[in-house]
Amino acid sequence: MSLLIHKEIELAKAELSQSAQQAGIGAGLLGGAGFLGYFALVLASFAGAFGISDGLDLAVWAGFLCMTGFYLLLAGVLALLGIGRMKKLGPPERTQRSVRANLAWLKHPRRAG
Repeated sequence: MSLLIHKEIELAKAELSQSAQQAGIGAGLLGGAGFLGYFALVLASFAGAFGISDGLDLAVWAGFLCMTGFYLLLAGVLALLGIGRMKKLGPPERTQRSVRANLAWLKHPRRAG
């Protein structure tokens, strides 16, 4: 029985090690994608600012100001949505019930049988 448990633990360790390695590679690839996506957003912002200033016959600074306003508006909307989600969070009720039940059992353990 002990050998079986030992072998199961070894198998679990091997699987977890392989999973962790794959997760690390995936995280690195996602990080690279985010990094390149950030640069694409910066370049698109410059293109948008110059496009606004050229298309609306405004000064270049006005195009950049329009893009800044857009990003500030977007940031405000995201902040409001995030605050709304955070306000809905409550305590971990299932965990609290479980801890209370465990504490009650520890204070007055019931005998099996």
